[in-house]
Amino acid sequence: MGDGEFHLISPEPYQWYYKYIRGENQGYWYRSTAEADKRYSYLYGGGYWQHYGTLGGYYISSVQVSLTECPFMGNGNRNGKSGYWWYRYAYDLDRAEYYRAATGDGWLRFSYAFTTGIWSHHDATGGSGEFTDALALSATVPFVGLGNWYQISSHPWYYRYDYTSDTGSWALNADGSNQRFGYDYINGQWSLFGYFSTTGQAPFNIGPSGLWLNAVDSFMGDGSRHNISSGGNEWWFKYDGTYSRWYRADDDATLRFFFWNQIGYWGFSDGHGYGEQLNYLTTPGFIGDGMRHALYTDATWKLLYNYGADELRFIHNGETDDNTWNYLAYAFSGAYSWYDSYTDGAVQARYLVDSFRFANTFSTGLNLYRDANGYYMEYSLAGDAADRYARYYESGTGNNFSKYVYATTHWWGWDGSDFTLDWDPGASNLYRVPPGP
Repeated sequence: MGDGEFHLISPEPYQWYYKYIRGENQGYWYRSTAEADKRYSYLYGGGYWQHYGTLGGYYISSVQVSLTECPFMGNGNRNGKSGYWWYRYAYDLDRAEYYRAATGDGWLRFSYAFTTGIWSHHDATGGSGEFTDALALSATVPFVGLGNWYQISSHPWYYRYDYTSDTGSWALNADGSNQRFGYDYINGQWSLFGYFSTTGQAPFNIGPSGLWLNAVDSFMGDGSRHNISSGGNEWWFKYDGTYSRWYRADDDATLRFFFWNQIGYWGFSDGHGYGEQLNYLTTPGFIGDGMRHALYTDATWKLLYNYGADELRFIHNGETDDNTWNYLAYAFSGAYSWYDSYTDGAVQARYLVDSFRFANTFSTGLNLYRDANGYYMEYSLAGDAADRYARYYESGTGNNFSKYVYATTHWWGWDGSDFTLDWDPGASNLYRVPPGP
């Protein structure tokens, strides 16, 4: 066995050849007599196992076993010690597998394909996905689970695994700065990192738990749309390198929300070229999750998205009922318009301002502006119902010519100095629509 020649030591279907090089005091194991099929070596003087990828041989990192404890690293068993990684060679797949425990398939976290040089990650259900580019076993990347940041694609994306929390993280920079995504391997939970006014950089969940790894959804930042539906509400998520975007379907026209990760600003869109940029949320969360969210710039108003009505509602803090009709809202479907809604006895009326569609600014006073036509609208829910108003402006000197004023339950025409009679809401740019749900 020590003559430097190949010796068949295991027949098919798990065929192994062994060769010992005396000058190196090292034994080698091959799947065939071809050099490309060399998989393992053992340095007898130093007591180290090595495995061989497309770029050469490297120590099997984080697996603490001796020759006595493991006569052959490629024997198909899990080899390791409690508290460390457990290593197994899968002959049929020609890959190395790294487990967090000695038993249980759900503890497989990483694997390395020797012939392609590609690392994959695996979750608790057996779901898996390849990292984007071939990341060959090397001195630079001996094992992607070591806890260092490794470049895993030419995008570039950098990946780091945290053993304690059993989570993976993706960042845009080699030092881990500009972190964008996280994945919980036990729960199948993706998270997104962004800026919030009270917490700074912080993660929040993308969709529900149980979004397990697979060939299509192995990474949320790959530029594709991913189905993250939950609670009967269909959502699709896409990261385009600058913005994270949420859609109601696998269709550009259903875009509803976007998030500028680097800055932390949120915005909403009707999917047809109109969009409104908001500001930071005060605390981490998805603006379309059906909960009230506070904007950093205005503590008076809360934002709530009603999925069933497909409306983004601006609710005054004084209102305790999320379904109150005293709010300003943007209706995405149908008219794509801002409307004011109020309760008038048993009748709920909505007034749509169709000419605004999307405003380009949103201030604490809810002053809405559209550059193309120079329209303005101001809305207030302050005080008693009798004091609530909305004013609609045309462009002009100082932009201070009020054309229509809404007071209590009616719109009134105004020529800049005096009210006229009750104005017909069915005319021109401002009109009344049937009661809502």
